[in-house]
Formats: sequence, structure tokens, C-alpha cells
Amino acid sequence: MPIGAKQNVPITVQYDQGSPGDPVAIQVLDGGGLNGNQMAQSAKLDGTRSVNFVFQAGTQDGVYRVNLFNGNSNKTLFFWVGPQPALRQAVGVN
Repeated sequence: MPIGAKQNVPITVQYDQGSPGDPVAIQVLDGGGLNGNQMAQSAKLDGTRSVNFVFQAGTQDGVYRVNLFNGNSNKTLFFWVGPQPALRQAVGVN
């Protein structure tokens, strides 16, 4: 998902197989921060089996990844800051 440098992005991730109160570990891999300036945090699934947080991209162009771990479920969110390389545009990779 393309975003701007230092842009705050509110995120909600739902775990259909999870239960309210299940722990979720959230980790920034390539810079930026969570809910301010944190590189990692733990959260719990709410009543809708979702976790909510805000990701803020860094100042450098490139890919920013956020990993979420809930039990055996691992999800990775990808964000892009700056112009996308021509190859990514040509093959439609997001």
C-alpha cells in the first residue's frame, strides 16, 4: 500500500479464528513506529477479534513491513513510501 513519509495509518486487523483477549505481538521491521515511536508492542484481540494500532512510516523511501503474530498465525503488512520502482508497477505488485 503506498503511503507518504511520516504518514500515520490507522490499522485494524481481524483474526477470524481468534478469541477476544488472545495476545497479538506487533513488530515494525523496516523503521517507522507503532502508536508513536514504538518498534514493537503487544495487544489483545477485542470483542470483534480485532487488534487496532497506528503505524507511522519513516522518512526514507522504500518498503516498510509490520509483522503481527497471534498463536500460529503470522501476518505481514507491506507499505511503500515514495515512487514505486518501474518493475513493481509493471507487474502490479502491491
